Amino acid sequence: MTSRATSAGQLLVAASFAVVVGLLIGLGAELLSGHGALGAALAGAGIGIGVLFFGSFLVDLVASVMPAAALVVALLTYTLQLVLLLVLLIAIDHSHVFAAPAEARALATSVIGVVLAWTVAQITLAVRRRTPVFDLPAQSAMAGER
Repeated sequence: MTSRATSAGQLLVAASFAVVVGLLIGLGAELLSGHGALGAALAGAGIGIGVLFFGSFLVDLVASVMPAAALVVALLTYTLQLVLLLVLLIAIDHSHVFAAPAEARALATSVIGVVLAWTVAQITLAVRRRTPVFDLPAQSAMAGER
């Protein structure tokens, strides 16, 4: 399996894990708070997953094309993700779409839960992935040095 395929697989696993957490939070919010909380929780999950998936995909793409620029792009992408998430949450707040306190709590809980689930999944997958940090010298070069 290539590194690109492995990275795409990691994104899909992290997204799947975040979707499951978002659905569980939505169902819990609907059971505890009642009408409207499910929609707010699903909206929060969608926002969180969308922002994180786009950022991770962008960093992965740049890392595969220009590895030297990966750190700079990762830092910029992280900053843009925070700004985009803040702008989206402010826009939702000002639109009064989820004006009820239960809906606002469900939205916030879902965004936080999805971000935490995504982060845990990404860290777990990155730790388990065996990526060499450096290239080993070729066998013939090592035999000539002896």
